[in-house]
Amino acid sequence: MDIQTLENKVDTTPDGRDSIQRLKVFCDLEILAEDQSKQQKADRVFFQGKWFECQTSRLSENTPLRHYTATFVQCLDEEEPIVEG
Repeated sequence: MDIQTLENKVDTTPDGRDSIQRLKVFCDLEILAEDQSKQQKADRVFFQGKWFECQTSRLSENTPLRHYTATFVQCLDEEEPIVEG
């Protein structure tokens, strides 16, 4: 998985203004975005101490290195990271 940071976007919320970070992710495995019709939750990734949720994902087959390209957005409802041990 290759994770690259994108620009921060300032969103206005009822609680004020938030700077929300976005990521671009490249991966050999399928990355899922939320699909309410399938009752499917979006994949999340924990990166640099923050949770990010997949917003869009597509399969790129136009190169010899077939892979998924996805955009992730910082979660505002941050959760504690899951630690497997």
